[in-house]
Amino acid sequence: MSLHQEINSLGLLRELSESFGPSGFERETAAIVRREGSKYADEVLHDKIGSVILKKKGTSDAPKILMAGHMD
Repeated sequence: MSLHQEINSLGLLRELSESFGPSGFERETAAIVRREGSKYADEVLHDKIGSVILKKKGTSDAPKILMAGHMD
């Protein structure tokens, strides 16, 4: 990882950590996740309870992977 990538990663971690996102009020944090995740996802979705779903298409013979996390 280059120094520039490390600085960007630390900046994102700081932005996420400092965003307002207690349980039930994750909109600010969700917007950051959508903004940054859309750079890598083929599709960005959300559901009625505010979950952000990032989809990345793979090859048909590749295993499926789920990465889950909490925003609150």
